[in-house]
Amino acid sequence: MPASKRPSEPRDPPRDPMTRLQDCWYTTVASQMFLARDTFQLSQPSPPIPASDAGLWAYENSIPPLSLTFNRKASTGDMFFSEYAAIASQIELPLEALGQAIGPDNYEAWQEYLRKQDPAPAPSEIPKLFNTWACVYAPAVAAAGTAELSRLALLAGAKKALDNYTAGESRPADFRGGYADLLAMIERAPGAAISFDSRQADDNVADTWAGGLNTGCYGLWTGSSKESQITREFAASEVKIEARFRSVMVWVSTPGDWYNSSLLNLAYSDAGSPPWRADAWPDWQEAFGERGRMPRLIGSLVIVDGIDATIWSDGRYDEPDQKAIVENSVAGLWPFHCPSGAAGRNEVRFDAGVGMMIRTVTEPGNPAVLGANVLGIARYLGHSQG
Repeated sequence: MPASKRPSEPRDPPRDPMTRLQDCWYTTVASQMFLARDTFQLSQPSPPIPASDAGLWAYENSIPPLSLTFNRKASTGDMFFSEYAAIASQIELPLEALGQAIGPDNYEAWQEYLRKQDPAPAPSEIPKLFNTWACVYAPAVAAAGTAELSRLALLAGAKKALDNYTAGESRPADFRGGYADLLAMIERAPGAAISFDSRQADDNVADTWAGGLNTGCYGLWTGSSKESQITREFAASEVKIEARFRSVMVWVSTPGDWYNSSLLNLAYSDAGSPPWRADAWPDWQEAFGERGRMPRLIGSLVIVDGIDATIWSDGRYDEPDQKAIVENSVAGLWPFHCPSGAAGRNEVRFDAGVGMMIRTVTEPGNPAVLGANVLGIARYLGHSQG
């Protein structure tokens, strides 16, 4: 006889109607746009990207939450650049480490040789110089010493590059490619279409990278609660969408000169001291642990341009409900929550007694972030598929 589930075992809480509808939308977007459920995350709201490099880079610089929807308005505001800089400040490799790697006698001989060099070599030249010297005078430690000096040179170079962004007249945290590049590329990108029916869509998101978590979703309009009566009526109704995008592209997110993957790899790969300072804060756990500040990063953005979407609901909306929806439609309506303005519009129409139709349109040349591909820190650094 099969064992029954014990009453004391925890059960997953039932989903509210809006979260279930958002889950259905997620699976449909991922399936019909060929996006991977082990990385894809919806972005909410999805207004046109501010027409500047800084506007684009702000999306790339965000640290995404553990959720299938990233509500950027409700975000804690954690940034890749600031967390990376905080980690870099806690990483150090004392010169004594070289003496331990090659032995005290070899270390003294090497230091004497180094002092005689005129002009003094640049930090980046020292590993090669040591290897040449050690191959003659201490071949047994040539590899170990060169490796240790290479780590020291790497760390010094990475911190110097970061100083250009944090000291004096600092530069903004940039990423490869700017807004003009994005416009040029998306102009040539192919289009796509999505057909959605909430009664037929798959609502099972347990196998996704976030384990089914989908938090922070808005209600029917931007800023509204998913628990509001109007939202619950909308989400519980049969909702259909026919959406077309003039262009769709995946924009790879690559940090600028402030970032050094080898430094972050060094910090991630060894939680000890060194490379972490003995009194480091953040320490490894605070940076990369289960509740750390940099558990995952954005690998790429999914960007769309020229949205033309029609949304139907067979729910019942009385006169006060209709008035509230129309008044708030300017803020943006589900599923894109694009505000009405120069770049787009939201139109709402009601049938007698039952039914609502929404049309959301954005003008071409105003790309928006539909979502992102999120990578756990280990996967981002190439350590695993996690």
